[in-house]
Amino acid sequence: MASLYLLYESAAGYAIFVKKEFEDTAQSLDAIQESILEPKTFGKMVTLHAWTPFSSAEEALEQVNAIGSNTPTELLINFLETNLPKSKKKYQLGVYDSELGKELVANFSITHGQTVRELLRVAALTSAGLLKT
Repeated sequence: MASLYLLYESAAGYAIFVKKEFEDTAQSLDAIQESILEPKTFGKMVTLHAWTPFSSAEEALEQVNAIGSNTPTELLINFLETNLPKSKKKYQLGVYDSELGKELVANFSITHGQTVRELLRVAALTSAGLLKT
């Protein structure tokens, strides 16, 4: 079974989270929504796989603007290539925005949808605990 990795973009940097025991079902969506109430539960469902902080405010602005316009940057592409499995068959990369996904699909195995958006939304809410910066 392929692993689900999640691309999280923030003003501080890029992160890749990995969802343990990935299954794309409504039942898992309910579990995700319940985990909002209990961050420790979410921390057992999703763990930090990789993190790269931006080096300056200027770089952060450049990266955030690029993501906002669905344009993957060299920094993002290199980060993903370095931290994702080499074989597209071994993973799915969950992205929040399907338009960004369209730009990344040539190089990576991309997925998006309600479950991915919910996982990323909860990751954003709990990222301070997950991103031990």
